[in-house]
Amino acid sequence: MSDAPATTHTHVDIDGHDFLLSPGQDLDDLMRRIEDAARSDGTFVGFISQGVRLSALISRTSRVVIAIDDDPATGPPSDMGDYAHAEWEY
Repeated sequence: MSDAPATTHTHVDIDGHDFLLSPGQDLDDLMRRIEDAARSDGTFVGFISQGVRLSALISRTSRVVIAIDDDPATGPPSDMGDYAHAEWEY
């Protein structure tokens, strides 16, 4: 058993594209900005993935799934696409 502190990895899947968020980002703020953009006709939402500053155009038809991996030693979720393309109840 390791004494190293646990690291959490947060994955954001946008329309089938998985992004690993860089540490230190405010997840609650990102989720609010995504929700606001989804209510609009389309708005760019910025975030940092593995040190790269990205912007994604989020609209009413965007599919966004956020997965928090408390045990990154097991690797990323096997297939975020299964979540991103599930049938959602509106």
